[in-house]
Amino acid sequence: MKLGHLTVLTKDIDKSVEFYTLLGGTKISEDVLDLGNGETEHIIHMQFDGDATIELIDPSYKTVEAIATAPLEHFCFEVDDVDAVVADLRAKDIDSFADAEPHNEPLFRPNGIRVMFLTGPSGESIELLQNL
Repeated sequence: MKLGHLTVLTKDIDKSVEFYTLLGGTKISEDVLDLGNGETEHIIHMQFDGDATIELIDPSYKTVEAIATAPLEHFCFEVDDVDAVVADLRAKDIDSFADAEPHNEPLFRPNGIRVMFLTGPSGESIELLQNL
């Protein structure tokens, strides 16, 4: 596993891009993900020296106040096979995978990834991501 990215929920994605650009980041991708029910995520990836990446998300379904209390949404490990990693972790009695549908099983995203979320011992959200 390698650390893939850190995700920051943003109250103003344009200001966040400007800020992280001033810190040396380069915008490498941008997308709007339709989650259904009128909910969307505007997502921009900023890359820093080498592989370090910050994923900025402007979620339509979170209030500015909610974002201010928990701006670090999750961090991500990139894996070769998310199903194998999940099976291995479950075999080690790690049972902190997301309970709510659809995240309690690995899922496909339309942009060519497969993901699974689990919760760390301090309540941190951890994404396992497989590039397909």
